[in-house]
Amino acid sequence: MPIELKGLRAKALKAASNLDALNAAYDAFNEAAPAHTADVAGLSEQVGQLGDDLKFAAQVLGNSVAQSNASEQSGEQAQQPERLTVNGVSHS
Repeated sequence: MPIELKGLRAKALKAASNLDALNAAYDAFNEAAPAHTADVAGLSEQVGQLGDDLKFAAQVLGNSVAQSNASEQSGEQAQQPERLTVNGVSHS
């Protein structure tokens, strides 16, 4: 007399379906991997170039901020805000 396990056939079919989906995912990964490998291999050079660009930008902006701060300080001392007087009442 055979032993019958309820739901075992459905579980086996679902497991087979999941294995098929995993195989498809691995196939897609293996197809895309060479292109991604080339992208990753080029990242080191790109990061080095970005570092150089950032260093240059920081130097330029650093110089420009220092110059800007110096001119603002001298400008604040030289200029007094204009005051508007209406009917004898002074407004800034």
